Amino acid sequence: VALVGHNGLGKTTLLRILAGVLPPSEGRRVLGHKVLPGYQAQDFTETMDPQYTVYATVKATAGDMTGQEVRTLLGGFGFSGDAVEKPVSVLSGGEKVRLAFARLLANPPNLLLLDEPTTHLDIMACEALENALADYEGTICMVSHDIAFVRRIATHVIAMTPPGITRYPGGYDYYREKTAPLLAAALGADLCAAGPERRKPWKLATGCPIADPFCIRRGESWYVVGTQHKRGVADRRYLMFRSDDLHKWEELGP
Repeated sequence: VALVGHNGLGKTTLLRILAGVLPPSEGRRVLGHKVLPGYQAQDFTETMDPQYTVYATVKATAGDMTGQEVRTLLGGFGFSGDAVEKPVSVLSGGEKVRLAFARLLANPPNLLLLDEPTTHLDIMACEALENALADYEGTICMVSHDIAFVRRIATHVIAMTPPGITRYPGGYDYYREKTAPLLAAALGADLCAAGPERRKPWKLATGCPIADPFCIRRGESWYVVGTQHKRGVADRRYLMFRSDDLHKWEELGP
C-alpha cells in the first residue's frame, strides 16, 4: 500500500502511528492477529552499532540464516568480499542505508512500514531493494516520492487530501487514471480564477509536446496546461505535472 499526497498532509505521521511510535490523537491503534510491524524511519541508519562489522550487523538479527545466506543477502545490497568486514563507522550514508535494509530483510516482520525507503540509494541499491520487496510475502505500507519505485511495488494506493482519505484498489497508474479527471477540472477552475502570482507563461525545454503553456501553482506543486501539437496541428488540451523544483514533468493526460 502506498500513501500518496502533498507534503504536510500527515503521511509520515500516519506511518509513525501505525508503528506505535506516536499515539493517535483520536481513536486507537489495533494490530491484527500475529501482526509484527517493522518500521523504517528516515533516520533508521543511526540505530546500528558503529563498532560492528557489516556482516555482524546483519548476522545479529538474521535468526536461523547461515553465514553463507547472510553473505548472499549482503551481496544483493552491494557488499561482497572484504566489504562485509568493514565497520559500520566507516560506511558512507548510502552504504549505511543499504546495510540497514539488509538487516531489516534478514529477519523481516510481516508488516513493513517504510518512510522514503529509496532516499540516498543508488540505482543498484534501489534495484536490490525492489527485488527484495517484490519477493516479500508480508504487507508493505510505504511513503515514497520515487514514482518508479511506487509503480513497481504498490498494488493499492491511499490518497491523503485535505477533504480526507480515499482508497484506490489498484497500483499507481490506476490511481492516476482515476484522479486525472478530477485534477483536470480543478486546474481548469484555477486557470480561470488564478491571479498573476499563480498563473504565468512558461517556457519548457525543447521537445516538450505542448505550445503556449501556462504554469499554475496548487499547494506545493506546479502544473502546466497548454495545447498539444500533433503533426503540426493543435488538436487538444494537454496537462503536465511539474515537480516541486520545476525541473521534471510527467504527463497526466488530456
